[in-house]
Amino acid sequence: MSIFKTSNIFNRKFNALGVSGAEASKEAYDYIIDSVQETNTTSAFVKNTVESVEFAQESTVSSTAPRRIVYGTAVVGGNIVWRVSEETGETQFAIVWAEGCNAVNTILFDGIDVAPSGSYPNGYFGGDFRAESFTGLTGSQNLTDSLLISKKPSYWDGFHFFSGCAYSYIFLRFNSTAFPNGFPSVTAEIEGRRIYDPRKDSTSGSILYKPSLGVSSHRLATSSTWQYDDNAALCLLDYMLDSRLGLGESFDSFDQQSLRDAIDICEQGVTSASGVRKRYTCNGSIFADKSHRENIKQILSTMNGKLIYSNGKYYIKPYVYETPHSQIVDESMIVGAINYSAKQGRADSYNRVKGKFNSLHDGYVVTDYPVQYSGVDADGLTYDDKDGETLYLDYNLPLTTHEEDAQRLARLMMLRSRMQATVTFTANMKALAYKVGDTIQFGNDILGFTSGLEKEFEITDYVIANDTDTGITVQITAKEVVLAIYNWQASDLLDYTANDVVEAWDGRVASVTNVVANVIRTPEQGYFGEYLEVNFQYTVTDQVKHFRIDLNDVITNQTLKSLTTGSTTNLYSREALGLLEAFTVSVVAVSIQDIDSEPVASTLIHAFTLLDRQPNEYYFPSNNLNQPTDAQFTAYFGQAPQSGDTIIVYTTDSNNAVTDTKKYVFYLELDARFVEWKNVGDRYSYYGNYYPTFPTDIREFFVDQSTFSDIDITWSINVTNYEFAFNDTVSGTVSQPTSLNTVETRGGAGFKVTVSVGNVWPTSYLKVREKFNYTVTATWAGGSLTSVVNQIGVTQIRQQP
Repeated sequence: MSIFKTSNIFNRKFNALGVSGAEASKEAYDYIIDSVQETNTTSAFVKNTVESVEFAQESTVSSTAPRRIVYGTAVVGGNIVWRVSEETGETQFAIVWAEGCNAVNTILFDGIDVAPSGSYPNGYFGGDFRAESFTGLTGSQNLTDSLLISKKPSYWDGFHFFSGCAYSYIFLRFNSTAFPNGFPSVTAEIEGRRIYDPRKDSTSGSILYKPSLGVSSHRLATSSTWQYDDNAALCLLDYMLDSRLGLGESFDSFDQQSLRDAIDICEQGVTSASGVRKRYTCNGSIFADKSHRENIKQILSTMNGKLIYSNGKYYIKPYVYETPHSQIVDESMIVGAINYSAKQGRADSYNRVKGKFNSLHDGYVVTDYPVQYSGVDADGLTYDDKDGETLYLDYNLPLTTHEEDAQRLARLMMLRSRMQATVTFTANMKALAYKVGDTIQFGNDILGFTSGLEKEFEITDYVIANDTDTGITVQITAKEVVLAIYNWQASDLLDYTANDVVEAWDGRVASVTNVVANVIRTPEQGYFGEYLEVNFQYTVTDQVKHFRIDLNDVITNQTLKSLTTGSTTNLYSREALGLLEAFTVSVVAVSIQDIDSEPVASTLIHAFTLLDRQPNEYYFPSNNLNQPTDAQFTAYFGQAPQSGDTIIVYTTDSNNAVTDTKKYVFYLELDARFVEWKNVGDRYSYYGNYYPTFPTDIREFFVDQSTFSDIDITWSINVTNYEFAFNDTVSGTVSQPTSLNTVETRGGAGFKVTVSVGNVWPTSYLKVREKFNYTVTATWAGGSLTSVVNQIGVTQIRQQP
């Protein structure tokens, strides 16, 4: 038996498939092109690409653009081979779509059908567009439309007909109303090639011819007898037979029974949510500048298939369960060691499948199909659980256009991931009955595959050797298969469409609701605390990154301060916010794409009066433990002590080690409390918000009543650093606050200061603000005390004139 044969033609074709060297001259050499995995002696995991489908919808202007073949139905861009534009805005051009095709269904400008229902839409492109299309297969390719003939240049004559190509001659009268985005992107929906079906050829032989189809006129050598079809196996056959752009194989190089089976399998009906669909179809473009192997892989992706060359014949294998050979591989056939692996390496493992396809329902745009993953099995585990992690296979489907087909192909590929067990063994000549792609029954008592419990494997690698001791042997590598990985049900579909249109998330999230902002005041040690409370409602989802609370200027609406939060209930102190300006409050939800929702505002307007800082803890070094004086504290820490401050005095030795400490709490003899901040007067609406007209600041200063019970005290106030501003412009119009009132309280031991802005300014002022410092002094016969500096800022928001 001769198993080697040299053939230059054979070598050329297999070099085109990526096989070279000595292996390319073996007629019995087994070679697989898989839609995902290629096997050429050793396995290599190869991911396919969607680049060609994205390129397929781009129109070009090039003298070297590659030829395109369209199979099935797809939207494609073309190559503008000639264009002329006039100063009047009239433009004419010829655009070649592809190799000869069955029909140019419609032309699209910027994705919009220019002639729905076969008529030009009035008022849209009407009068500004005209086109005539040709398929490149039958009849004349010359213009017949009278308008186009009258517009075309005289040099565009009968020699410009693009023989064998589908093209359109298009006239545009450009205007900004019809074409607001400039020169439109031009594409077309194409019904692709007419292809040969041996089942419709009465001369193809008893195995291939199928009279029940009702067509017998197809002839391999006469393309005019062929018909449009999207059967995936027929599309692959056409490409491999094509001597111009394809592989140029002979029809006799295909195994007839395998070919008939593949075509029929692709034609089988599969029940889905939209009804019964063909099992495997091919819809899209391939290009002549791509390698034959890449183009074949893309066609194979439409059927999760394999192309196998074995013993001088091609076998097209769509993804379907095949009954195993009746002959069982057992110890009687095996002549060497058995290598069995229960799990494949991590690099070749996956448990989820994701990718892109060319979506028909989205206008043939490239989009993602739903990620395919397993449910919980009988053990209560998912594939992710069993693998210990989530592993994705990127499986793009550039020649698939229906979302149900894309999901079915991807899910079957996901089920295929469970078949991880492999076995490698050397068998005697009985194994010559097999070929790559065959399913075998493998029995081995040691591995537990006993009689009646044989395990099914698919042969993935097959090498024939002539051993001087054992004669002809076959080394086989096979991968586990079970019937379940070929099963598909309509219930497996994941939700994809809404009203037949994919609603792709635009990165935005819903707005918050019921925003309520309040000011809370609480008595605290040494001062009166003031807090901003902001609450709202929201149903949090995985699309929300966080919330942002914006404090905005009441006039300009510019953001003065932003606060990021993950909570719907929030409280901020006056000191933490540090704002003197009057502000409003609004809240936005921020998505994980960093896109803001629409802001929702509260009705609050507020202006904090900034007081002295909160009490703090200080460490004061000294050579003794005596209490530091106010002057010492100020000199060391750079600020005066505050009522409630804790001062820890400590001493050290020569090595700077602390030897002793003593704690003091500082209290001003003259204490001050921020009593209240209130709005006095009317409220009015401005840009949809309510604002106070006359804000008021009230503070009370007092001394310890028990200490000063019999002492007469005289109170005084001193104002400094006065600043007046109208409409945010600082002015020196006045030198003292317009409304500052004082009154003694607590039987003379207290002193209340009230500051407000009166309604005394011209109506042309939209916003009036007064800002100043003041101190309060208590004087008695034996001495005096002066308060720390109090900062005041009160703002009047006026009704717009």
